This record gives sequence, structure tokens and C-alpha cells, in this order.
Amino acid sequence: VPERALGLCDLELVPARALKEGAMTEGLRLMKNNEWNQLARLFCKALEFALSLDLDPQRLRNELGMKGMKHFTEFASLLHLATDSRLANLTHPAARRLRLLVRNGTQRAVKTTQKSGFHSLRDFDATSPRFRQDSMSYL
Repeated sequence: VPERALGLCDLELVPARALKEGAMTEGLRLMKNNEWNQLARLFCKALEFALSLDLDPQRLRNELGMKGMKHFTEFASLLHLATDSRLANLTHPAARRLRLLVRNGTQRAVKTTQKSGFHSLRDFDATSPRFRQDSMSYL
């Protein structure tokens, strides 16, 4: 049985060597219910933090000069990770809280994508750094 690690920053589910050996699925299968509950608590902390931020990609890019689409994509990726079916079936209070956070985060993400200009990559030259950065995150 590979050692299991749960980290808030990178949400590592199994050791890196197991990923290289293709044991990711097996590692997830080996996690016990209390470890899934712990993972749900970690996701709650991560989503609470992410939801406290203004992740509007256009504002981040235009007003702060940051890679807005990248930050938004990271948020969407976190939402995706938090919807793992093995987390959805837990009855632990953290798992119930996680489902609420995912629902709120998903609604926020959808509203962001519906804002004018979110899908306007064609407004930028295809060879510009901004187009390259945003188009990679957009995909």
C-alpha cells in the first residue's frame, strides 16, 4: 500500500512516485472514508479562500496587470476537483459544506463567463503575449 498524503496547497492525493508509476487510481481507491472527509475539509478551506477573492479575469488583467484568465482557470479547476463523485457521496458535515461551496462557486464562475468581453480573444493579435497566455488558460 503506497503512503498517502493530503496537502492543502497542492491537494496531493498520492505520492509523486505513484503518479509516475500510474498508480493514481489505485491510490484513490485505497483512501479510507476518514481520509475523504479530511480531503473535503481541505477543499472547503481552499474554496472559502478562493471565493473570498475577486477572480474576474478582465479586471485582474486590465486593472492589476495580472494573468486574469489563468487565475480564473485555477478557480474552475479547483471546483472541478471538488466535484469528485467519491466526495459527493460523503455524509460528513465538511462534505455537505463542500457541496454548498461548489454550488456557490459554480454559479459565480458561470456569471463571470457571461460577462461581456470574457470570450473576446479575437480582439487580440494571435502573436501577442496576452493572446497566448489567455488562450492557453481559456482552452
